[in-house]
Amino acid sequence: MQPHWTLNLKNGLKVNVPADLDNPVTLTLLEVEDWPEPEHAFLRQLIQPGLRLLDADTGLGLNALAMARGLNGAGQLIALNPDPLFARSVADNGLQAVIQTPTAPHTPVQPAPEQAAGDDAFDLIRLGAETPLDPRWLPSAEAETGPDPLIMLSSTNPAIPALRAAGLDLYRLIPALNALVAIAEEADVEKPATLFACRASRAAWLREQGRLILSA
Repeated sequence: MQPHWTLNLKNGLKVNVPADLDNPVTLTLLEVEDWPEPEHAFLRQLIQPGLRLLDADTGLGLNALAMARGLNGAGQLIALNPDPLFARSVADNGLQAVIQTPTAPHTPVQPAPEQAAGDDAFDLIRLGAETPLDPRWLPSAEAETGPDPLIMLSSTNPAIPALRAAGLDLYRLIPALNALVAIAEEADVEKPATLFACRASRAAWLREQGRLILSA
């Protein structure tokens, strides 16, 4: 395994990072002992026990670990494309029961025991800037049932047109309120930026959680 440091963050998580001060993640965590992106704080407060989550761009696992801990032992997080150090962080935080890491990016994910086999439905999906979108994760534009995720992705991700076609609306985060607000077009936000996408039924759930601002 590559040389690494195990850092204790302010939120109580342990994260293993490359022992390299030129690595931007390592340097940031050493300086502030937390991940400063406002979307990270939003996820920590949004996640609750019982959800099924997918991080398709896990890397060192800062978001995946925070979300998995929010499950409080009840739920499941699928971690795709992890850094080799991620497995050590999972073990250090005792999250093996809720985090599943397929051995290859295209390995079918296994449902939690209470779910039907082959169920690809997730409550929240986190994509990277170029993470491909699996059509099975989305509802069809006409469907009233089926997958109904909140999707977090970069404004530069090429999947945005597919999300629109599937009937999902776009949102951006208002950090001061730690809540989302709808946007008409992705061109309305400065790029690169982090966007969220969901359809009306998931937006209603967000309103119940106090995490969605209705437009005037």
